[in-house]
Amino acid sequence: MSEKQMCDACGENEAKHFCRGCDDEPCDCGDDDGEWGVCDDCNSDDGDEYVCNYHRPYAWDMMDAFSKFGNEDGNRYHSYTHFISNLLEKNGYEVETDSWGMHNSCVIMSIKKDDKEIYGEEISKTQIVKKIENGYIDNIRKIVEEPFNIGYDNPFLVLPDEIKTLLKNAVESQEWIDAGCTGLGNSLWYNDVRESDK
Repeated sequence: MSEKQMCDACGENEAKHFCRGCDDEPCDCGDDDGEWGVCDDCNSDDGDEYVCNYHRPYAWDMMDAFSKFGNEDGNRYHSYTHFISNLLEKNGYEVETDSWGMHNSCVIMSIKKDDKEIYGEEISKTQIVKKIENGYIDNIRKIVEEPFNIGYDNPFLVLPDEIKTLLKNAVESQEWIDAGCTGLGNSLWYNDVRESDK
């Protein structure tokens, strides 16, 4: 008789609900045997159906690839940054990604074309952009000019028009929508200067 699997969430009760995504193919979503299971108390889904976080659909946007806090601040097993990096690479750009410590596991850190960096460390050293600064004490919003800050500032402040057009078209494509993309995601950014702010 095989040993009962305990709940992967609480570890105290017997697992009764197993992720249907893990059943389809083995994965490394957390359980040793590749099948995530939870007890009745930890089942967040209705009925007997259950989907673990690894396989759960995730509503993401383009900014997840550029933000330190993207992909739910690194709390997602899946990262959708590859949608953006693959698109750019298909159009002749070189893209470097890296993890941001305990935060986003896959952030676009550099974009180059013809060996010239158009987004990355050099841009953050030299490009001065207009940002919205929110006063934490007086709560006054004002526009300031500061160096571009990767991982925090809206990349649309420095990206060339060609890349902006590629991204705007991609987020409206059926392939990206089917994958859970909700758009450009400017609402995530507190310090991008919109036309109405200028």
